[in-house]
Amino acid sequence: MFSLRRIPFLLCASLMGICVAGTGAAAGTVTGARGHSVSLPAGITAAPNVGSVEWSRTSPRTMIATYSDETIDYKTTNYKGRVTLHRGNFSLKIRDLRREDAGDYEMLVVTRSGGKTSARVRLEVYEPVAGTQIKIQNITGICNLTCSVTSGDPTSFRWWRGQEPLGNDSTHHPRRHGETIEVHHTAAVGDVVYKCEARNLVSEGTAQILLPDVCKQAPPGE
Repeated sequence: MFSLRRIPFLLCASLMGICVAGTGAAAGTVTGARGHSVSLPAGITAAPNVGSVEWSRTSPRTMIATYSDETIDYKTTNYKGRVTLHRGNFSLKIRDLRREDAGDYEMLVVTRSGGKTSARVRLEVYEPVAGTQIKIQNITGICNLTCSVTSGDPTSFRWWRGQEPLGNDSTHHPRRHGETIEVHHTAAVGDVVYKCEARNLVSEGTAQILLPDVCKQAPPGE
């Protein structure tokens, strides 16, 4: 569910035995779902000479966790019981994500020889998609199917007819950025399932409906 985008070019200093993201550079963007967990990477692949590590929020400046002399210390009550600084790669795991956790984080490494290197990670927190459903508006010869969710942001929509993805053709016309599909139907429409897929960067949801059940066209004479 979670993704790491724009992975940085790593600057490796073999003499120090440490490999970290470039000083002051943006180390990429991590996406997470509210209520779930995510790990912020430190970018360290080998660190035998690390003397200390600090993780902090950049705005407002808040110290979160430190590592020094094999000891880990958690500093702030805002993340109390929700963060873990891993000794192996010095990544910072945040559990039970909240919307206010979104922002820029900074990791500072100080080697035993006194060298300093820092990197930044941006955390984006999204509401998971939930409650996907299809609403119907039946007009003579046209059936408007609208996909909606009870939560989830931002959300994009895709439609399927059976196993076939739908686009703009003679029978189907997407509306409102894909949220609604306009179906031009006749009485000859067979039993076919229409499915909508709602998704954002951290989750997805689906709903489906049997078209003739709700979009039947009355036969001539009725």
